[in-house]
Amino acid sequence: ATYAWTTDYTAPLIAISSVNPPVEAPSNQNSVSVAFSASEQASFTCAWDSEPKTPCASPFAFAGFSEGSHTLTLVATDTAGNSSAPTPVSWTSDFTAPTLQFGQIFPSSDAFVNSANLSIGVVSSEAVVLQATLDGLPLSGTDSPFLVSNLAEGAHVFSVTAVDLAKNPSATALTRTFTVDLSAPSVSLSAAISSGATQATANSFQFSASEVATFYCALDGATFAPCASPLSAAGLSDGGHSFRVKAVDLAGNESATPSVSWTIDTTAP
Repeated sequence: ATYAWTTDYTAPLIAISSVNPPVEAPSNQNSVSVAFSASEQASFTCAWDSEPKTPCASPFAFAGFSEGSHTLTLVATDTAGNSSAPTPVSWTSDFTAPTLQFGQIFPSSDAFVNSANLSIGVVSSEAVVLQATLDGLPLSGTDSPFLVSNLAEGAHVFSVTAVDLAKNPSATALTRTFTVDLSAPSVSLSAAISSGATQATANSFQFSASEVATFYCALDGATFAPCASPLSAAGLSDGGHSFRVKAVDLAGNESATPSVSWTIDTTAP
């Protein structure tokens, strides 16, 4: 009698032919399909994350999993009972849209700025590709900060959206409206006594600016302090006096400083 058999001590090798979606980057798809094969005739088991392994066949498909990291572990066993080393296929599921907020804006984050050049920082909740527009026109670059230059005076709108590595878009655009103002305000000043000599020991002043502004006044040699029109000064002593006023607009532009000078003389000759 003759007996024949085959001796096989070699474990099969597993080859992954396709993974959809690809595992190189996070995915926002809620299903996965993995196609695989062995270097010889074999049966397969699959283990999903921490679940027990179960018999499976290619392609393995699964849907309805949660956000986060996942691993499918494959084992092939040939007809001689040799089992392959576990072959893991891992990927990350991300179903959450990124959120955006403004970071540092230089030279000013105010609604009114006195610079034609701005650096606008954008902070994201995760790694993203940014897409920004200024006044509806796309800006170059996809990273923060965005540099905008040679801005004309007037109102501008900066808007930015984001797409994360899993292709989730931000829910809404992050928008900032600002006004470039490069022009200093002009100031008009009038006084009850604006020159010459007087016996009056009081004076009153009225002033206005060409745009919305904060006023700063100084009587004689005093330091400029916030003030409002009209302004009165009483109980002034004999001698020379001066009154100065300047305006600072919403963008921080400072006006020239108009002034009036007069002399009080209450002494009889």
